[in-house]
Amino acid sequence: MSYLDKYKRNKPSSLRELRVSDTKKLFENHYRDTPSYFKVSSANNDLTYEMLINDSSDLKDQKSLTTSIDSLISLGETIDWNNEQWIVVHLDTNMGDIYKRGRMYQCLSQLKWIDDEGAIQSTWFTYYTSDMGSLGIKEGNVISLPDETRRLIIQNNEHTNKFEKDQRFIFDRSAWDINYIDRLKSGLIYIVLKQDQINLATDNMELGIADYDKLAKYEISILNGDMLAIKVGDSLQLNVKTTKNGTPVEIPLLFTSSDDSVASVSDTGLVSGIQKGSCSIQVSGKGVSTSIELNIIEELTPNYTAEILGEDSIYLNRTSTYTAIFRNNGSEIADTSRFWITALDGKSTDLAVIESQNPSSRTCVIKSNNNRKLGSFTLHVENSNGLSTGKKDIKVKSLI
Repeated sequence: MSYLDKYKRNKPSSLRELRVSDTKKLFENHYRDTPSYFKVSSANNDLTYEMLINDSSDLKDQKSLTTSIDSLISLGETIDWNNEQWIVVHLDTNMGDIYKRGRMYQCLSQLKWIDDEGAIQSTWFTYYTSDMGSLGIKEGNVISLPDETRRLIIQNNEHTNKFEKDQRFIFDRSAWDINYIDRLKSGLIYIVLKQDQINLATDNMELGIADYDKLAKYEISILNGDMLAIKVGDSLQLNVKTTKNGTPVEIPLLFTSSDDSVASVSDTGLVSGIQKGSCSIQVSGKGVSTSIELNIIEELTPNYTAEILGEDSIYLNRTSTYTAIFRNNGSEIADTSRFWITALDGKSTDLAVIESQNPSSRTCVIKSNNNRKLGSFTLHVENSNGLSTGKKDIKVKSLI
């Protein structure tokens, strides 16, 4: 492309466009040299922004900002400036296509809560007055709000947009719930909180999270046994069980090996023996983790185990089905089963009986007694040659 073609291609279509382009370049080239220039980071994402930050008045918790028209900063965004958090409460983008300007208020603290999925969420907030006018704090003065009421500005995002009335929070050593919500201003939510009673049984005052009992409790279990062993060059698939509040769920998992030179593990939990040695394989997700020891050996010796799957309790005069899984060095093996029950001390019991069992499918059906006898018994299982054995304690409960 010739210089003339480049000129024609990039030539402004009007005098105004030319002047806007020149002014924009002038602004971007020189505003970095001013004393009020700062590079700040976002608390909501990984972006950084260049802007001018100045006092907008004698209110110390308010600042004005000016940034390039191409900046990706948005209304409601929280930025980290001078080791403090500030929320953008006003943003004017209609400034002649050259720059943006706005205002930001200093954040006072964070709201924390448990969302519908049982996960902890948080957002920064600042106060506003009832008339939404002057929101700042003058030098030497403090903001004055009516007792038992707090008015907050927060970012409107995918989590806060789900807020409804009576949503509860803990801050300022008190409990609060939402009495009023205003989502009319894009990017921001205005809420009014009224003071609520603290419930020490469910509110976590130390973490500042109300209704902490709603927190999802995730657990991860590796079902291949306590100790795994495979030969050099062989592979083994980990059998992982994940639960949320005791109910099986699927969650994203991360598998890692403590020594990749001994054994590697894939994203799906397939372990491969590299060389003779030992290491641990860790499985983590949703803030919890578990691990298992693994030996890589040249000659594999048998290590038989048995596991019984099923409920830990059964109601009076009810039935429940249990399944056995037999493994050798963590790998599942096909075999027949034999179940029997005893008291916890190994003696006979009348708390329950085995109503039926299917050796080929390795299942049995247990029926608890109808004599109102409560307590616990043990279900035993073994494979055809008796080398794989396992047991499970089961509690008989009342319906009342």
